[in-house]
Amino acid sequence: MSLQVSSQSLANLTVGQSITPISWASLAPVFSGAQTLGAGYLRLFNESGCGIALQFNGGGGAKFLPAGAWFTFTLHDDDTGLTGSVSYVLGNAGVNQLVATYYLPGEVLDDTGPLGNSPVNVGGSVTTTNTTQLFPTNDTSHFLTLSWNSVVSELFIEPNVNGQLLNNPVGWRFEYNDHSGNTMDGLAIDATNGGAVRIFGAISSLNGIATATNTPGVPVQVAATIRQHITATTLTTVLTYTPSVTGVFRLSGYLFVNNGTSPNVLTFRVNFYDPDQGGAANENLWTINGSVSQAFNGTTSFGNGRYTLVSYTFPAAANQPITVSYQDPTNTPSDFVTVMLEQLA
Repeated sequence: MSLQVSSQSLANLTVGQSITPISWASLAPVFSGAQTLGAGYLRLFNESGCGIALQFNGGGGAKFLPAGAWFTFTLHDDDTGLTGSVSYVLGNAGVNQLVATYYLPGEVLDDTGPLGNSPVNVGGSVTTTNTTQLFPTNDTSHFLTLSWNSVVSELFIEPNVNGQLLNNPVGWRFEYNDHSGNTMDGLAIDATNGGAVRIFGAISSLNGIATATNTPGVPVQVAATIRQHITATTLTTVLTYTPSVTGVFRLSGYLFVNNGTSPNVLTFRVNFYDPDQGGAANENLWTINGSVSQAFNGTTSFGNGRYTLVSYTFPAAANQPITVSYQDPTNTPSDFVTVMLEQLA
């Protein structure tokens, strides 16, 4: 049957002090060469805030008993006692008792239950303190200030340097950092660009739906010119975008021609660097006029009216500009141009 061999208070112990040694020498069986059942078991209920470094006096060696832990140790044949010293102390523990129970070899162990004791006393009080500032571990001059705005019912988290709130922070970035100097993946909120959100790294899913090739899974509009009014007769650049990565893009839009004299020959084209052919490309844009496809190639005449562009999909190399140009070269143009550029992959 199981026997309690020790029950001691740890309430006044501090780090480095020793517990009262625990012995079960008078209870353990005497072993011979025919012994096969082992030396039994010792169950320790550490109902305290002390973390204890244990040392069994036989082959059991050194063990560690965390604060609030309930452990059962299988004893070595020559284990008859143990000593221990306090490694740390958690404050405000509701109980500070260490209880040891010895089980004979072959004895069925009682169930300890699903939970051990919490060193801060489950259901009791935990010392808390209000905080309004979060500091990094390596820099106390930079920190975040937390405040609650009851008017709009919002939590504000604001950057603070040397006790002064930053009125115009560059932005926020939440990222994984392996401290190797490599570009990290994460999420950035760019305060210098109207609070624009940028994602660094791949997007594996949206709303639980897997994306294609780790892209957002839907076209992302990367540049747009909306209803630019063209009155000059010279070639006008209406959109320029330089991608940071090589990808596949789609250009779409429409044109409203309103020249004082009609018709006129129009030029509407896109320039980019094609990574597949390894060189610059200069492509005319097209429209469907009734049932006829027509290119804005500088030689075909177009009367006044609205023209929808045929969607144009193309590859473009990183760090090379994508440029869209337009020209209504004669008379008195008063045209409106809209173009939208999307990245598909």
